[in-house]
Amino acid sequence: MSRSSSKAPGNTSELAEKVYWHQWHVFQGCFLLFCTLPCLLLAIVLIPKFASFMGSGPQRSSMVVLKLLILAPLVLLFVALGYVAMLLAAVIHVVFIRVFAPALRMPEARDILLQFYSDPRWLTQSRGFKNFPWWISVWGGMGKNQRLIRTCERLTVWMIALVYDKSASDG
Repeated sequence: MSRSSSKAPGNTSELAEKVYWHQWHVFQGCFLLFCTLPCLLLAIVLIPKFASFMGSGPQRSSMVVLKLLILAPLVLLFVALGYVAMLLAAVIHVVFIRVFAPALRMPEARDILLQFYSDPRWLTQSRGFKNFPWWISVWGGMGKNQRLIRTCERLTVWMIALVYDKSASDG
């Protein structure tokens, strides 16, 4: 990174970069805690049961298709956990930034925190998933999922107003 000649823009740029990395870690942590780990636990519990279910009964093609259709709600559950993880991260990261980056104040907090949702490093962090449709592009980043990005932005704006305005009126 090149430094600018004046101190204020350099400090703001360094602060914005620090905030970005805090945000990124919060989003990754929330995704791990609220999506990846529950999905793994569900898979560990359900795979033996599903294997025994698939082996029992008649094995005609129509029954196999019917048995495989039972997987659809599980896939939807995994996608829903991904969405919930991203939405929780949109709320949690504002509080996290307020605590761990106290130099960020209200006038620039909104702009810096919302830059995260348009940063190409976040939107395309996983090249393997960027070709999936919008409803499953939650894995590996927000990708092309404009609905999720807009919802997370709204939640972030709401939390900024809640956290930063409350602290400004207290101090």
